[in-house]
Amino acid sequence: MQETEELSRELESVDNRQRILEAAINAFGEHGYEGASTNQICTAAGISKGLLFHYFKSKENLFMAVLEHCMNEFVRSLQSARLEQSTSLADLAAFYRQQADFFSRHPGYYRILTQVPSGQSAALDEFVARAKESFSNKLSLGLRLYLSRSPVRPGVDREVALEMITGIVMRLQEKYISAVSRQEFPGEEVMRLMEKDFLSAVDIISHGILQPGETPSVEKAADAEAGAEAVWVQAAERV
Repeated sequence: MQETEELSRELESVDNRQRILEAAINAFGEHGYEGASTNQICTAAGISKGLLFHYFKSKENLFMAVLEHCMNEFVRSLQSARLEQSTSLADLAAFYRQQADFFSRHPGYYRILTQVPSGQSAALDEFVARAKESFSNKLSLGLRLYLSRSPVRPGVDREVALEMITGIVMRLQEKYISAVSRQEFPGEEVMRLMEKDFLSAVDIISHGILQPGETPSVEKAADAEAGAEAVWVQAAERV
């Protein structure tokens, strides 16, 4: 009898904590850390404020738990990617598509993982900074593994090149994942455009922009600038 009562209390405890987390994810995802209130979260979870603070010592503590939960769920969603065995651009594109698909199903997670609460405690600042670094590393993992297996030209510093390329691709990725998380456009259309731009960016990175043997001279650059200026002048005259 006693064991049954203890099990019942334990299950109720797990259920209460989960309901609080789900309500907090919705609140922080929609309103941000500053905009979300513990009153909103308690109302959505159907619990008292006293019970909320029984499980989480403060709003900061609750946000840390939410951030950790979102990060764990995101990492779990990538476990089937098998990046260690992937060598093609198609595999890499599929990895990023998988990320976008996850955030299309959990739009609040992306907003939580990219939030930077300001004016809070040093403990929260440090926790958020570590989480954001870990999130950034997971986002760029596929690209880093792909480039680590790709040959580079003699004299090219692989680490410097990796940092630059990662920055370009990450910006593209953030643009489309953000659009998916805000549900501004159909998820499938956004992911198709993301995959197209991603492959285009990697192609430019891999093969360059200029024709082989072409080096822009100062004269060519000046001619191009003069041509662009003439176009602007003609457009201004037509207005």
